[in-house]
Order: sequence, then structure tokens, then C-alpha cells
Amino acid sequence: MARRLSAIFLGLLWSACAFAVGSDTVGAMRERLEGQKKQVQRLAAQINGIEQRLGQENQRYLKVAKERKAIESKLTEMDRVLLEGETGYKKESQEIKKLLGALAINSLAQADDSQAMLEKKILGQVLKSKSTALSSIIKENEKLKEDVQALRAKLEENARIERELASLLAELEEKKRGQARQYMETLKQGKELESRAQTINAQMEWARKKQMEIAAEGGPEKGKFLAPLFGNASFESTGKKGVAFRCESSCDAVAPAEGTVVYVGGLSTYGNVVMIDHGDETRSVVLGPFTPSVQKGQKLKAGESFGNMASAGRLYFEVRKHNVAQETLPLLDKRVVAKNEEKKISGQNNRGEKGATL
Repeated sequence: MARRLSAIFLGLLWSACAFAVGSDTVGAMRERLEGQKKQVQRLAAQINGIEQRLGQENQRYLKVAKERKAIESKLTEMDRVLLEGETGYKKESQEIKKLLGALAINSLAQADDSQAMLEKKILGQVLKSKSTALSSIIKENEKLKEDVQALRAKLEENARIERELASLLAELEEKKRGQARQYMETLKQGKELESRAQTINAQMEWARKKQMEIAAEGGPEKGKFLAPLFGNASFESTGKKGVAFRCESSCDAVAPAEGTVVYVGGLSTYGNVVMIDHGDETRSVVLGPFTPSVQKGQKLKAGESFGNMASAGRLYFEVRKHNVAQETLPLLDKRVVAKNEEKKISGQNNRGEKGATL
């Protein structure tokens, strides 16, 4: 038995080189859909984080802008006070000059009477008071100038921070827009993937109904085989003994005739293999990118599903008699051949209609 299976696989491997496989499975699609959902959640969390930071930085920006306005208002008031101080300084300086002139004239008069002495004394007291006032004005003005200088430095620092915050807010807004675009694109891809999954499920349900219809018809003619695919499928010659069935979207892999599963496994890079024994030394071999759903020893009726192709791909089908590959095309049930011919004619008509519209 092991030697027979080995011989079958050597022949099958040679035949399978005629076509390539590589299609998605339902499981892979579900994984991608789950990945899309996680990415959408991740992007939503990132956008939420950016919005929170935008709120915080915007509050900080408003606070700095408010402080800047307060500093500018205070500087305006201090400039006014400083200007008044300069005016007071000039006024006191002029009055002191006048007093000094009067005192000088009184001294030159060299009068020694009590009236002259009293005037001189009064002028001296007034001059001293004015000098004290002037000194106070000078100190106040110097202190005010220092305060104004410090306030202007604070204003410059405040303006620098405000510019940096404005730039940061612009960057965050741009980042948010980028994340939002990515979020919407990912959401769109997720919806498309979900729609595709729903379409595949509907096609699989249709295929199952078709299987029931075939089973109700009593299976294939004696010595003949049904197509190993149900769904939107067609077949073509491979130039070898077997036949290549093409699945256009999603198809169920089904038993071409009643029998028992004698092997389930994989073959190199060509996909999975299911071998069914139909008795009388006759076996059918199905190879391709489908996911088997049966086990060795399981009995199948004609048209009963043993696996699924989640998307487009090619399935190699071969009938073997006494461990020798047979010309499989003549062994196909006439309904399979008729259906394939109808599909070809329909395809040609569709192409003709498209050409006419062009």
C-alpha cells in the first residue's frame, strides 16, 4: 500500500507542475480582518492621544498668550510712569538751577542784615529739599528702568515659547490629519474585506445547495466523475492526464464520485492532496490550494464536500486505474462537460458584447 501511494505521488508531482497555486484561505482572510480591526483600534487610540495632547498644549498656548498680553499691558504702564519720572526729573533739575542762581545772587549782595540772612537760609532749605526729591526721582527711575528691562526679557522669552507652541500645535494638527486619513483608509479596507468575506460565505452556501441538488440527481453516470469543485468554476486541459479546474472566487472541493478517503496531506509547494478510493482499483486525486475538512477512512457521497477554496485558484484533478494515471477528460460526467461548454459560450458572448459597446 505504501509503495503504491509513493508511486501515485511521484506521478502526481510531475503532473502538478503544469499549474501554480497560491490562494487565500478563509482562515487567512479572518486573520487579516482581525488585524484590520486591531489596526483601526490602534489608530483610534493614537488619534485620541493626539487630541488630548492638542487640548493640553492649546491650553498652555492660551495661558502663555494671556501672560504676554498682561506683560505688554504692564510694560505700557511702566513706560508711562518712566516718562512721567523723566519729566519730573527735568522739572526738579530746572527748579534747582533757579534756586542755585538765586542763592548765588544773594551771596554776591553780601548783605548782613537779618532779612538777607533769612532769605539765604530759606533758599538753602528749599535747595536741600529739592536735591533730596531729585535724588529720589533718579533712584526710582533707575529701578524702573531695570524692571522694564527685565520685563522686556520676559516678554521675549514668552514670545519664543508662544512661537514654539504654535509650531507644535501645527505639527500635532498635521499628524492628526495624517492619522485620520490612515484611519479612514484602514476602515475602508476592513469594510471591503468584511464584504468580501460575506460574499464568500454566500458563495459557499450556494455551493452547498448545489451539492444537495447533485446528490438528489443520483450522482454521476456509471464509470464517470463529477467536477471536484462546486461554485463559480470551469475546467481546462493541462496537456497531461489530469484536468485543471479553475475556481473564479470561492468554491467547495467535493467528491467526484462515491468513495472512501485514503489519504489527506500536502504535496511540496503545490498545496494539499485528498485521495479517494472508488473501488475496482480506481482512485481520484485532487491537488491544490484548498483546505481539507476530512480524515483518512471517511466515506463520502458524490458531491459531498471535503474541503474549501476561499478564493480564486486552480485545482488539479486526476483519475488513476491500477495505479496508472488515466485520461481524465473523457471520464467526466456529461453534465460537467455541458456546463463547461455553456460557460465558454457565455464568456465568448460577454466578450463580444463588450467589444460591441467599445
